[in-house]
Amino acid sequence: MVLGLPIGQHVSVRTETPDGKTVVRSYTPISLDEDARGYFELMVKSYASGTVSKRIGELKVGDSISVTGPLGPYDYKPNFKRHISMVAGGTGITPMFQLLKAISGNPKDKTRVSLIYGNASEEDILLKNEIDRIVSERPEQFSVYYLLDRVDRDDWEGGQGYVTGELMEKLFPRGSEPGTQLLLCGPPRMVSSAKRLAKELEYKRGGVPAKMTDQIFSF
Repeated sequence: MVLGLPIGQHVSVRTETPDGKTVVRSYTPISLDEDARGYFELMVKSYASGTVSKRIGELKVGDSISVTGPLGPYDYKPNFKRHISMVAGGTGITPMFQLLKAISGNPKDKTRVSLIYGNASEEDILLKNEIDRIVSERPEQFSVYYLLDRVDRDDWEGGQGYVTGELMEKLFPRGSEPGTQLLLCGPPRMVSSAKRLAKELEYKRGGVPAKMTDQIFSF
């Protein structure tokens, strides 16, 4: 069997704290039905202080965990947009990678994708090999720009610092161009800043609740 999760949607994992409280966290699978039969893959960064991520990190083969879904208003369809721009931070890369993987695996999908991916340091970059492979195979369709808070080597080819309006204007089409959409996922401060900067680049904010057709969509 396959998971059958629509591209752009997520599942929720539920666990209980020692005092009996139920805690739920959302995760976007990094596997697609085409490459995962009988299983699906979640990428989870396990923190010692994390209620759900710590529990997942402690699981052993044969243990079970409660998962529900699909959830979320985004249901990607091939060629839905002409150009999708993405700003991701840390583990916020998972929904972006899911879309990258789906688009790159469909030769009929001509959607262009530009990704800015921020992390604290180079060792924190998740799925870098997989993202770089997608970009290298079709550089005319996919691009990625890595942004770090801390750079530890002189030959680093990406950027350093925060996402700025100048960077977004350089790498992304303007929101006034037809068929454009901006997707955001990451730390709340980064997402809020990117929304404000995107407005200056003529991207229009969506309403509440969020809809897939919103020009600025936050996972």
